[in-house]
Amino acid sequence: MALAFNGDLESLMDRARAGDPAAATQLAEHLRHGIGMDRDTQESLQWLLRAAEAEYAPAQYQLALVYRDGDGVAHDQLQHLDWLTRAAASGQHAAAMVLIGDCYRLGRGVARDPAKAVQWYRLAAEKGHARARYLLARAYALGRGILRDRSLAVEWYRRAARNGYAPAQFRLGLAYLRGQGCERDPMQAVIWFDRAARQGHAGAQFRLAKALLTGVGIQKHSGEAAQWLRCAAERGHLEAQYNLGYVYAYGVGVEKSDVEAIGWYRKAARRRHADSQYALGSFYLNGLGVERDQAKAFLWLSRAAANGSVRAAYRLGRLYAAGAYSEKPMMHEARYWLEVAARGGHPRAPYRLGVVCARGMAGAKDFVAAYTWFYVAAAITGDERALKLAEAVGGLLTAEELEAAKELARRTWQEIGTKARRAAAGKPGDEEARTTEDLEDVIELPESQEPSPVKVEDGDTSVHDDPQPLWVQDIDIGAILNDSGGEGRRPLM
Repeated sequence: MALAFNGDLESLMDRARAGDPAAATQLAEHLRHGIGMDRDTQESLQWLLRAAEAEYAPAQYQLALVYRDGDGVAHDQLQHLDWLTRAAASGQHAAAMVLIGDCYRLGRGVARDPAKAVQWYRLAAEKGHARARYLLARAYALGRGILRDRSLAVEWYRRAARNGYAPAQFRLGLAYLRGQGCERDPMQAVIWFDRAARQGHAGAQFRLAKALLTGVGIQKHSGEAAQWLRCAAERGHLEAQYNLGYVYAYGVGVEKSDVEAIGWYRKAARRRHADSQYALGSFYLNGLGVERDQAKAFLWLSRAAANGSVRAAYRLGRLYAAGAYSEKPMMHEARYWLEVAARGGHPRAPYRLGVVCARGMAGAKDFVAAYTWFYVAAAITGDERALKLAEAVGGLLTAEELEAAKELARRTWQEIGTKARRAAAGKPGDEEARTTEDLEDVIELPESQEPSPVKVEDGDTSVHDDPQPLWVQDIDIGAILNDSGGEGRRPLM
């Protein structure tokens, strides 16, 4: 061991050699990290062992960390847990108690046991340990290892939050925002989001940005919102990256920049964020911020659809129907993706799918399927055209076929009705409800801030879904009725 000429270190060594466990533990840390002397993990381990065997809890705790991390020794979860248990036996080492709770919660070195984890977290929480208080709150909130109790979860979140623990401040903010375990109070939510955000908590930064954009619990300020979005996005928050792309795409609180927008969309898209993949595909389709590229557009839209984006599935169906990827429309592919979109709750897909089935654009005419999808379309949007088409197509069916079609329509509506209604109302549904933090991480801008559709050439290739392709405009109901395509059909009454 090469020791620097330092009186304090020499004194430390003398006290350690004299059997002072605190000095031995401190000397071990100097050796472990090379502070004032050459780094020597083996000698550090020997000093820690001497102090730990003297039942000095801080040394036992540090030794447990050495075995957990495999620093100079073989990684050993059993030794990790054993030394944590000896440290906690003093009844004073809260940090050791928390890590024992982690072992039981995660099944590290011991069988997974959420109830025992809660017991250890409670012991540490009652001693004021902030993380233990947070983890006990999470157990109450989720009902893991203990009976679910959201009011107790809020109480423990509050205790941890007052200790300055950012994850607890964030969760307390969510509780106030949603009214879970406490009265709903958006202003209190913003206060706690702000405290956590200033400590660098990405989820809180995103939530604070959302509040500033929507004016929930705080006065609107799109410029400050964009700043917090950037903070969260730079910390890797997936939804923040997507929404930062959005505000740059439409100049909400920042100068409009397609280049910045596509950069942030791309970051999130590479992490399989479906909405970002959809947006990136749309930008390539329109040549916004990048050179127009149909192949890349198709690639990203396909990835988005595969990851559950119903908008991407709907867009693919329309593009295939418009012949965007071949010399003529590819209607079998169009029908497939339109049905994926319809079953995913896209409000416009059922109507177009009904047209494809009624006209036999992807094979034989299928009036039972057409009736089903027109009925669903009418139920979603109240579109009178869809209702008239459902009635007209029903007139082409036998009584038995009509009953089967009605039953299929009812089952289909039960399956997708809630999702479709939410999408038609502009509310986030399953497609948007996948986030690392919770189920509400898509920013909904007020109507006054919604961007107008982006218009481009070549018809049905805009970023938004407003234009109707020619194959669904001005549907001739009579043409469908007068060409039933089969025998045994009832005439129009």
